[in-house]
Amino acid sequence: DNMENFSEVLNKVKEIHEKEVHGLQAKLTELTLERCRDTRRIEELFAKNHLLREQQKTLNENVKVLENRLRAGLCDRCTVTQELAKKKQKEYEGSHLQSLHLISSLTNELRGLKEENTSL
Repeated sequence: DNMENFSEVLNKVKEIHEKEVHGLQAKLTELTLERCRDTRRIEELFAKNHLLREQQKTLNENVKVLENRLRAGLCDRCTVTQELAKKKQKEYEGSHLQSLHLISSLTNELRGLKEENTSL
C-alpha cells in the first residue's frame, strides 16, 4: 500500500516535472524568438540611424555651401541672371563688331565708287 502510494506520488511528481520542463522550454523558445526579433529591430534601427547621420552630414554640408554663397553675396538666381547678362553682352559686342566691319566695308566701297564716279 505504501509502495503504491509512493509510486502514485512519484508518477505525479514526474508529470508535474515534465509539465514544468515543457513550460520552461516553451518560455525559452518564446524568449529566444523575442531576442531574435529584438536583434533584427536593433539592426534596422542601427541602419536607419546610419542613414540619418549620412543625410544630416549632407544637409550640414549643403548649409555650409549656402552660407558661403550668402557671404559671397550672390544667390543662385543672381548668378544665373549675371551669367545671362554676360552672354547677352558678348552677343551684343559680337553683333556690334560685325556692324562696324560692315560699315567699314561699305565706306570703302562708297569711297571707291566716288573715285570711280569722279574719274568718269
